[in-house]
Amino acid sequence: MLALVFAALAVILPLDARAAPKCTYDDGTVSIAVPAGEKGSARVGHGDAILASGERCGAATTANTDAIVVTGGGGSELAIDLRGGPFGDIPIEASLGGDGSRLRVIGGASGEKITVRGDTIQLGAKGGEVAMEDVSLLTIEGGGGGDTVTGGNGDDTIRGGPGRDRLRGAGGDDRLFGGHERDRMWGGGGRDRLAGGTGTDVCEGGADRDELLSCSPRYDFSARKIDSALRERMNGRSFHGSRCPVGLGDLRYLRLRHWGFDGDVHSGELVVHRDAVGEMRTAFRRIFRARFPIRQMRLIDDYGGDDHRSMDADNTSAFNCRVVAGTSHWSEHAYGHAIDVNPVENPYVTSSGHVSPPAGRPYADRSRDAQGMIEPGDAVVSAFAAVGWPWHVQGWPKDYQHFSVSGH
Repeated sequence: MLALVFAALAVILPLDARAAPKCTYDDGTVSIAVPAGEKGSARVGHGDAILASGERCGAATTANTDAIVVTGGGGSELAIDLRGGPFGDIPIEASLGGDGSRLRVIGGASGEKITVRGDTIQLGAKGGEVAMEDVSLLTIEGGGGGDTVTGGNGDDTIRGGPGRDRLRGAGGDDRLFGGHERDRMWGGGGRDRLAGGTGTDVCEGGADRDELLSCSPRYDFSARKIDSALRERMNGRSFHGSRCPVGLGDLRYLRLRHWGFDGDVHSGELVVHRDAVGEMRTAFRRIFRARFPIRQMRLIDDYGGDDHRSMDADNTSAFNCRVVAGTSHWSEHAYGHAIDVNPVENPYVTSSGHVSPPAGRPYADRSRDAQGMIEPGDAVVSAFAAVGWPWHVQGWPKDYQHFSVSGH
């Protein structure tokens, strides 16, 4: 069932003239029945008369009515439109069949907010849809099916049911709670609180600073060829033409989302070999879902292709056409087959005690428990191991930031 209980200034207008709801008035109660599969209609008319499909509902007016009850069969649709005359404080309960039912609640012509007290929309077992437009409702609850619920511009509370729900806030300070399945939730323009349930939930905050609990924003990942603008950005920095072991045609530019040290989600960028794209997509999806924080993820070209400057900035990077320090051998980074993650928290340490970058010296003590540190068996190590990129910490030197195809 789709149930709505509220006491507000409200008007119910038709979605479609086809439906002819049966309306009766008895001892202060207006009862309107919407046929199954049809679109119902009712409103306040001239002289505050209560109308159903444009016809008066007996002698009912807003002055002599204590309650309005609207019921509908499976697949029925109902619009509650707040742009007409007022119902005052008359409580209205609308119950529509749960099989594909749809309820639209539309605000007044001037966009005025409606005062709602203890109100609930509850969706039935087979899924339904609620869309709020310029309306302030307190509580929306999903039922057993896969429900779609959109809040209005007020401060809404939206709760998913046992099914796979899609919950979306609007302009107010909304509170969205997922149910037992894998739900998708989006905050609106206010300061929202999104809490996933027991499933693996996806939550998106809005424009304001939102709170996400027990759920994760959507993981985004894209890959494209190196275009002319990116070529210009890389030339003379991370890329040095024919001197490099791979050409730009062998490389791909990645954009991906990652968690930051500030608890927010950020967009990062990497360049890797084209045959590493799938591995990076899979590994960073696991890292993202684990909410492992990455300080920043910028192309090393922003640091002039200088590995030391990039590490000093605690920057996570991949491709860089360079040799292994102190040798004439190409680094795995020169092939786009290696990545360094949070270099400050995961420094390069030699057996003689040299630490690079210098800011990483406190983190050479791996017994520390600090944000951004990589530890044996954690989400980062497991994610890269699963795609065949081992952690370079066996023997000396220990490169705690480094993962590569070869393990070197």
